[in-house]
Amino acid sequence: ITFTSNYLWRGISQTNNRPAIQGGFAVSSKWGPYIGIWGSNVNFPDINGKTATSELDYYGGFRKALGKIVTADIG
Repeated sequence: ITFTSNYLWRGISQTNNRPAIQGGFAVSSKWGPYIGIWGSNVNFPDINGKTATSELDYYGGFRKALGKIVTADIG
């Protein structure tokens, strides 16, 4: 969990220059697959003209070590 004074993405405030609380959770297996979720509060107009208040990002993939130095990750 992270508390931040402003959530910026590519230099643009996603929280209207206000604080944000962010957090994530991931589950992985020693065989390689993983899934996770990440979220934050936001404050900007959505495509319907209403105010968006939250962002949730889902992700997943497969990660495998290829020796001691190189790791392959397809997500």
